[in-house]
Amino acid sequence: MNRHEGGGRHPSNGHEDGGGRGRRHRTHDGPESPEHLVTLGEPYPSRSPVSRREFIRRVGTAGAVAVGTGALAVGIHNRDPDRTPAPMRLPDFRVEDRPDLPSIVAAEGGSPQLMLQRCFERMGGIGRFIEPGDRVVLKPNIGFATPPALGATTNPEVVAVMSRLCLAQGAAEVWVVDNPIHDPARCLAISGIEAAATSAGARIMLPRPAAFRDVEAPDNAILTRWPFFYAPFERATKVIGIPAAKHHSLSGVTLGMKNWYGLLGGRRNRLHQDIHTSIVDLASMVRPTFTVLDATRVLFRHGPTGGSPSDVRFDGIVAVATDPVALDAYGASVVVPGGGDFPFLEEAERRGLGTTDIWSAGFEMISL
Repeated sequence: MNRHEGGGRHPSNGHEDGGGRGRRHRTHDGPESPEHLVTLGEPYPSRSPVSRREFIRRVGTAGAVAVGTGALAVGIHNRDPDRTPAPMRLPDFRVEDRPDLPSIVAAEGGSPQLMLQRCFERMGGIGRFIEPGDRVVLKPNIGFATPPALGATTNPEVVAVMSRLCLAQGAAEVWVVDNPIHDPARCLAISGIEAAATSAGARIMLPRPAAFRDVEAPDNAILTRWPFFYAPFERATKVIGIPAAKHHSLSGVTLGMKNWYGLLGGRRNRLHQDIHTSIVDLASMVRPTFTVLDATRVLFRHGPTGGSPSDVRFDGIVAVATDPVALDAYGASVVVPGGGDFPFLEEAERRGLGTTDIWSAGFEMISL
């Protein structure tokens, strides 16, 4: 399952996964979220968090008179990297390797709750990864203001299940974060992830300019220093990626490694000029505890934005992996069953980030 395929269309928008169709969205003005669940971006605030509506009001008062939340988005995505403080380095959030256990397990045919539980059972139990008192960051794909049925964002039920599993294991806090191309509040609401995460006990962190710091990775080829949504990571002890399995017009697929693109600020559209190297740089920069691939719905064409239910397959699969390359190799075979060539996978393996041979990683499929 290490044959892969490249992509075609060039993004029209230049920021997120290559899609977005260049639209600017007004801020979602629906019901406010509970005040203890949505903050301005400080992960451990000394003052009371604020609601989404109050967040938007403050941003507008502080200087977004010209273009409202559009100005906030431009400020986040187009910050000048040379005007930031000294760069930071992200910690390595991985746990100790267990050669006696598989590095990737997938499950099919059950609810997200049951499938994830079975995957963790085969990988040594959720307690191998999450300990009492952990501060956990979950990074789903919330890049677009589209409903779950269109497959452009992570299934909210998968986010909710992962939140509950971490909290049940004794995690002190679970934070759900992303830096979408569309208005963050609107993306959170329309994707269903805000409601799902907060109902499960997780908290949402909205991106804002002060939440970004330059992160450096000197050994990378392109992403040696870049603005990064750093605030959630300041006191995080565990980090979990929860990407959606999708076709991508440039890289062929977007899976676990490319999911970290959603935490970048700056002019990240420039990374599309060498998308495959950029994806591998991201995987080198962010070393998560593990990654959960959401292939319950698969956007198998017209990605990364899709736009029609006919672009989506209901595969009913989730996979959990500590090997990010094996996960993406498997995910590529799910999105593109016929296989193909994805240069970022071979490059990631060459750099020692994992293996494209899922069988050598101990791959197991659980059918429920």
